Amino acid sequence: MLLYKESIFFYAKLFNIVITGTIGILILTEKKGLIKDILSVAQNLINREFRISHKIVNKIIENFGKS
Repeated sequence: MLLYKESIFFYAKLFNIVITGTIGILILTEKKGLIKDILSVAQNLINREFRISHKIVNKIIENFGKS
């Protein structure tokens, strides 16, 4: 079933449900140790035409880039 984005946010707010996007889930799984390299997973998504802004990619690199 497809739902309109606006109605999803409306009902989530109505029922106090927190919405977490794909990148948020990746960040949580990296922090919990379920994935080892969020950068490679993000790059894999980008290679598969997942739309993600350069700003978010840069934030991932800032926070999870290997020194």
